[in-house]
Amino acid sequence: MAPDDVLKKLEYLSLVSKVCTELETHLGFGDKVLAEFITELGRNCEAVDEFDSKLKENDAGMPDYFVRTLLTIIHAILPPTRKSENPKETAGGGGGYDRQEDGRVEMVPKSTGSNSNEPELYTVYKGRVSREW
Repeated sequence: MAPDDVLKKLEYLSLVSKVCTELETHLGFGDKVLAEFITELGRNCEAVDEFDSKLKENDAGMPDYFVRTLLTIIHAILPPTRKSENPKETAGGGGGYDRQEDGRVEMVPKSTGSNSNEPELYTVYKGRVSREW
């Protein structure tokens, strides 16, 4: 295996472990298969509403705050695949993601009249999310 493949596999396993831990904390059970399923759904969704609807389609309805938390964690470790070449592509009409050279992912702030349900988190660094005022 190439070093890049090993690193990507390690990142993926770390993400599944983190999702499993969140499931255990919030729902009382941490199933690895469910964590992998949720991770794959989240990787293919760019907006919280889209992720929430996909979870509900699969009979995995969860509280809004938890869906938002899971998607933020998933995108912090493995950002969604981009459909355009624009590095500051918007997600769900609200803010967008901008990956920095040092590995941080910054969210581009939403416009002020947006009624989107996207999280208002601005900085993600090594899996930790913090709000910049």
